[in-house]
Amino acid sequence: MAPATNLGAATPISLMPMPKLEDSNTSASSTLEKKAINDAMAYIKSLAQLNDRNITWALSAVKESKSLSAKDELKYGVIDLIAEDTEELLSKLDGWSVVIFGKSISLQTEGAVIELYEADWKTRFLSIITNPNIAYIFLLIAIYGIFFELMNPGAILPGVVGIISGVIALYSLNMIPFNYAGLLLIILGITFMISEVFIAGFGILGIGGVISFAFGSLLLFDADTLGSSVSIPLIIAFTISSLAFFILVMRLFIRSRSAKVVTGVEEMVGSTAEVLESNDKGYIVHCHGERWSATSESKLSVGQSVQVIELSGLILKVKPIKE
Repeated sequence: MAPATNLGAATPISLMPMPKLEDSNTSASSTLEKKAINDAMAYIKSLAQLNDRNITWALSAVKESKSLSAKDELKYGVIDLIAEDTEELLSKLDGWSVVIFGKSISLQTEGAVIELYEADWKTRFLSIITNPNIAYIFLLIAIYGIFFELMNPGAILPGVVGIISGVIALYSLNMIPFNYAGLLLIILGITFMISEVFIAGFGILGIGGVISFAFGSLLLFDADTLGSSVSIPLIIAFTISSLAFFILVMRLFIRSRSAKVVTGVEEMVGSTAEVLESNDKGYIVHCHGERWSATSESKLSVGQSVQVIELSGLILKVKPIKE
């Protein structure tokens, strides 16, 4: 072992919640917990016997979660030596005898060449995306991207980015334990913030959405299990920016939906035209710089101003404008 390190606390724990199988009238460990502890105790005992280690301490490390410092481990015969670095370790191991498959082998480590193997790009990439902060960011990008693609079908880019981010987020959540309640609170918070834009109120949905989003982000990953959780400044930044972003974008979306139509069939109805010709089939009118065939229930004269009241195929139905 290296100086200032410790070993022990080998009691098995579950990264995900386990169902409780014990009677409600007893405080004994559940059947699953007993099975895991007993199996770990048998395994560590066999390892201690195989390598001539301290069996009593090995069992207590599993059963009672005991842990010792490097010096105490050496004192109680749990380890063989303490080394500061690789060079010191190789120096102390030179001439050391070890038993492998029943045969005693003497180690010759003096002057050994140290070869370092760096992780490949795939391993480095996977270590990055399984970081709680990165997984959290990918999860939010996936939710936002898919949402905006549904709100604006055919945009393609938000949907593509959202789906790719979603797959990466699912892989990350599959590799690191997460809290389902936290994930649901995040989705619920985003839903509330969106609803605040469409429903006139006193901001209750928006405030509730911010609180739900923030609490969900805090609960998503357990720092005690992973050793780290989502950064608090990151949560605050995403909470505030999400609220502001959704309010701004949704208001622009609603405003664009309520704007007056300036193209297409809907825009033609109500437009003003001028009668150019009169024939047996009806009239020829000038509307938006184009010649259109038109019909009217009233008799019209050349040069008269009319208003379009209906568009049927390529024929306008018009009525005279009263002067």
